[in-house]
Amino acid sequence: METVYLTKTGRLMAAEGVSSVHTDVTQSAGLRLFDVVELEPGITLRAVFQLLSANATLREVFLRQCPPPMLAEALDENLPYELRGGIDPARVEYAELHRSFEVNSDTGVLDIGEGWQIHGAGFSRTQDEYDNGNPTVTAGTRGYFSFEMTSCRALLHLPLQVCTEVPVFEESMQSPQWGKRTATYQLTELTLGEFLQGVLSGLAYDGPPSEDEATVEASDD
Repeated sequence: METVYLTKTGRLMAAEGVSSVHTDVTQSAGLRLFDVVELEPGITLRAVFQLLSANATLREVFLRQCPPPMLAEALDENLPYELRGGIDPARVEYAELHRSFEVNSDTGVLDIGEGWQIHGAGFSRTQDEYDNGNPTVTAGTRGYFSFEMTSCRALLHLPLQVCTEVPVFEESMQSPQWGKRTATYQLTELTLGEFLQGVLSGLAYDGPPSEDEATVEASDD
């Protein structure tokens, strides 16, 4: 399995053989969906949309996650945005791609879930917080936020990180450990397809699903 590199400007690069020279393979990105992807340090969500805009195959593959109006909105630097009930981006330090597993200790079955998902990581709390004397927030911890109902235009500036530490939670309600983390896996590889699916699926919902489906059907016509 080869490795490709996504740059801060949305270009996809690949090494030539064993050399350290990298070639721009953005135009053939549709053939690289099963390659491992690495991100340039400091990359933001904007790079994802720049990559899609440069490759027609990716736009077709991820049409349902990123219909044309959504891509156009992301690429229009002069287009203002409204929060429309979503998360205030000022509360988010970076966007994080993550996933979790569940295990049933009664059956021994491991559920790997729906794949990679994206959320916003809030700023680290600087002090403990209390409610009627009871601790509610611990200094050094973060809050995490869904991006649903938030315009992608409001999020493009956010740094994008991948959390390779995957928590495993107890699924069995008969277990005294139900809902608790029982183990942690380290995932060292993420394919380009998994990456794009996780990011775009988490940013796609900006209204009733019927509106999304209508947009896709219109695009198909």
